[in-house]
Amino acid sequence: MHYLIALAFLMAHSLAPAAVVELSYTGQVSYVAHIVCTQFSNGVCSAAERVEVQTSDGFKGRVISIGDSFAGSLTYDTYTPPFPSGSQYYYFNLIRALRLEVGTLSIPDVDLPASDFGNSIAVSGEFPDWEDFYAAQSFPGINVELGLRHTKSEPFDGSLPTTFDLVGGPDYSQLTVSSFDGSNGDGFYAGGPVEAVITSVKSSIPEPSVLCLLLTGGLGLLAASRARVRTTRREA
Repeated sequence: MHYLIALAFLMAHSLAPAAVVELSYTGQVSYVAHIVCTQFSNGVCSAAERVEVQTSDGFKGRVISIGDSFAGSLTYDTYTPPFPSGSQYYYFNLIRALRLEVGTLSIPDVDLPASDFGNSIAVSGEFPDWEDFYAAQSFPGINVELGLRHTKSEPFDGSLPTTFDLVGGPDYSQLTVSSFDGSNGDGFYAGGPVEAVITSVKSSIPEPSVLCLLLTGGLGLLAASRARVRTTRREA
């Protein structure tokens, strides 16, 4: 009987509706920088200088300039369990899509597909009136990070937000695009304040692969339960 109870709990937990959040963001590039590595050895840059520039093609040949407008979207689910660490909560591989248009960079594309793994979201509630949201997604040779500071939920429990009321000014809600050259340690950064965020929320159901896994596990538990019942009867 306890097998069936465990199965019922598992299915109830896995089939609970999950929110899928699509976040649209816009802003303008306020800085572009070339990180010049001055000491590079064995694949490690131990010293570097930051050089501010007006424009750069260091993003896999794509050009980003100061003053460029950017726009994009981030889609993530709220069902992935977190890894708490103090006042911070980390979520891994839950980003369904991250899109960005800035300068001549448009991702994802055929040459720059999103990595299947390595994306993450962190939520921090160490301040009394606001919380910080950080999303990161990797592409071949390029990393995109989106940081948003917004009004703190009460009580704060590390849950992924579904709405964003930005606070703190432009210095605390930023988009950052970075790229590094593994051959010489040089790097390139560009980014700027996020000016607007719009979210939409919808429910989702588990993917077919999850349902298949649950069905297979359920049949296995049921078979084990029947086998135990038959063994008990023979012993009696």
